Amino acid sequence: MTQPLLNAASSLPTARKRLRLIGIICAALTLLVVGASFLLRLNTIFASDGTPISTLSAAAEGAARMTHRVAASSVGVLVIIAVVLCWVRRPQLADAVSTVAWMLGITIVLAAVGPLTPGYQFIAVTVINVVGGMALLMSCWWLGESLAADSARRFDYDRL
Repeated sequence: MTQPLLNAASSLPTARKRLRLIGIICAALTLLVVGASFLLRLNTIFASDGTPISTLSAAAEGAARMTHRVAASSVGVLVIIAVVLCWVRRPQLADAVSTVAWMLGITIVLAAVGPLTPGYQFIAVTVINVVGGMALLMSCWWLGESLAADSARRFDYDRL
């Protein structure tokens, strides 16, 4: 009779470790997305008619865009996995639910404005991308850091 209770209790650290790993990987991938976005944006000039022109070689621009797409898609998949993990392990991961909800909301907003980004027609889209990317990076980092501490050291996080 106590065996199922022991199994449920022993799965708690595993779920926390998995969610922490998702947060760390998402933070690294988000940093990669932001870096690729900055590379593309900073190497774009505008013609006299307002048409954006890349100063990167075609190969470098293609590599940056592919890196951005693959990393952003991977973040989306990992956020969905984090949502499912939080849903399945709600009682054990209650302290991570709000952070994962923020990650999901930001990911949805960034996915919604993504198709509007090429061409840089709207300044608001660029601002949303930068702010959303930074907020997503902070949320992912916070998820990894907040799950690193055990319950006895819950508020004694690494200063970094």
